[in-house]
Amino acid sequence: MEHKNSPETGATGIEKVITAESGAILGISLAASDYETGLIVPAGIILTILLMYSAARANGSISRPACISGCFLTGLGTIYISFGTFFSLEALLCTLLLIYMVNNIIRTAGGNGGNRISTNIGILITYGILAVLFPYMICAHEIASWKLLLPALSIGLFGTSLFAGNNRLASTSAILLALVFFLCFNLLRIHDMRHYLPFAVIPAFAGYIVCLWKDRPVPKRLLAISILLFSISAGAGYLAYLF
Repeated sequence: MEHKNSPETGATGIEKVITAESGAILGISLAASDYETGLIVPAGIILTILLMYSAARANGSISRPACISGCFLTGLGTIYISFGTFFSLEALLCTLLLIYMVNNIIRTAGGNGGNRISTNIGILITYGILAVLFPYMICAHEIASWKLLLPALSIGLFGTSLFAGNNRLASTSAILLALVFFLCFNLLRIHDMRHYLPFAVIPAFAGYIVCLWKDRPVPKRLLAISILLFSISAGAGYLAYLF
């Protein structure tokens, strides 16, 4: 019998923040493989996303506004350090994306999402497309190619699987599509075997799917860590190509 957990109850707090940071790590790594990024801007991006999630989980009349304020200050500061201004088209776009991401992470991570379809779309966009491309844009000042949508969709689909509760078909389909999208990205880039390093994480994804279909306790933490390892190894594979 298939469980019908809502997307909001499919993952705990730490698992959600791991997923959000996974996208940022991959976006920063891909940007660093194409451009010189330094260390301050990537560190600012990671801190901003941590504060986004802290704002989503904070309670009380003081703690939540404080977290939201810290998130915007850190995010805007990172954007300014990267672009040197708030008035270029790229900087304005990143500012708007920052506002959108804060709103969506607070809504989905805080458990205040809408219906299943709208929430899954929001997760795909916020934890995938924006989580990867927003850091890339801040670091690189441009989106180098439409091909970057593929790894962004990959991380977004992994996130959708994490939020999908114990819905077997949805979770399995999302994981498989995520792997296919990243494979397509690799095939469209300059061929190098190091780019396939993240596929070493496939046994962990397979173990999660087996537990899901055999009605065993579903290890959401395993899936979240697998997503993080996938992002780190993918980024490492592309950075290793530079040497």
